[in-house]
Amino acid sequence: MSSQSDAMLLVESGLSVKKPIFLETPTFVIGKASSADFSIDNPFVSRMHCRIRFADGAFFLSDLGSRNGTSLNGVLLERDEESLLNDGDSIILATDVVHLRFRQVSDQTIDRTKTYPHGAQQIPSDIRLDSARDAWVRGEKLSPALSAKEFDVLELLYMQRGTAVSRDDVARAGWPDREDGDVGNQEIEQCIRRIRRRIERDPRSPELIVTRRNFGYLMP
Repeated sequence: MSSQSDAMLLVESGLSVKKPIFLETPTFVIGKASSADFSIDNPFVSRMHCRIRFADGAFFLSDLGSRNGTSLNGVLLERDEESLLNDGDSIILATDVVHLRFRQVSDQTIDRTKTYPHGAQQIPSDIRLDSARDAWVRGEKLSPALSAKEFDVLELLYMQRGTAVSRDDVARAGWPDREDGDVGNQEIEQCIRRIRRRIERDPRSPELIVTRRNFGYLMP
């Protein structure tokens, strides 16, 4: 059975934050107020915009009377009416201002209750990342460690596993200091090549980071 810590929100658009938002409390409120469990500084987001509630092994989404609405899979929710959340559901706040995706942990996602050597957590595709920002591939710790940029890009691809990640998202993850998003394709490709050289058995035939032509990259 699911537990309240077995779910997360992935940011698809509208926020600079790209790391997953873990739902670690039975009632998780999203809004502009600082007292919200996850605070969003956006004028179109209400102080208490929406709520995700865990009950009886399931997660439910409801709008809290927000000014600009909350949508679930394209359907605008009525105030205080709870809707069941399923893995992969799309949540949109304030008419496409913020786009989130609900994910439930399965055998292919993070196990936050199980510990591994050096505090690492197991992730798919023979990769583990730990709290010290070290990467482990097929049971071996990468040494020397990945650069900060390489680790951030690898972490993004993992967190969005199973979904193709655009070059723009890779640029935001690896080059957050470039607010104008001025990152060339060549820089991105060079970064991916460096990561592949460290984690792939054969970088010329990658299995862990796959190119999606004319779009970006995918970690299966």
